[in-house]
Amino acid sequence: VLGGALRTADWVCPTSDSAASMVRTAFRLDPARIKVIPNGITRDFFDVEPQADVSRGPMVFFGRLSHGKGLDTFVEALGRLEGPLPPVKIIGRGELRETMQARLAELGLADSVEFVPWLDPPDLAGLLARARLAVLPSREESFGNAIAEAMAAGCPVVSTSVGSIPEIVDDGRTGTLVPPGEP
Repeated sequence: VLGGALRTADWVCPTSDSAASMVRTAFRLDPARIKVIPNGITRDFFDVEPQADVSRGPMVFFGRLSHGKGLDTFVEALGRLEGPLPPVKIIGRGELRETMQARLAELGLADSVEFVPWLDPPDLAGLLARARLAVLPSREESFGNAIAEAMAAGCPVVSTSVGSIPEIVDDGRTGTLVPPGEP
């Protein structure tokens, strides 16, 4: 049904070049009928003033607490850090919360990581403006809203080189990209 709808649509508007390539290939669409329209983000992320000294700010993961968003990779990376762990906030909802809380306990890090329910955009933007780093290790991404939001708030980003992410993050210049699934 989806293929038929896409083939008869006047325009197909994926959110990234990566998604456009997948749609074009999977459904054999005429590239002239495909127009990339990236997702927008709210002004809240542009309107915050990034803090000059974020050395005491938290490392932040925010998004769906799921395998696809790489929360498990982030938790394993935390377990590999040497020395005292900086403040860490994991923000969001999802099926991996309890499993990741148990894994953090196994790693001896349960008291160092705070799980926070989802925040509204102004509060999330304010937190990102004070954060030392946003770690968003997705395994797949058609458009990385969380990455764009963190960058708009002036927060340094570490993410993965999958899907649309390299379209958003210029590795080594506007953020750091690492292989997916590798802590």
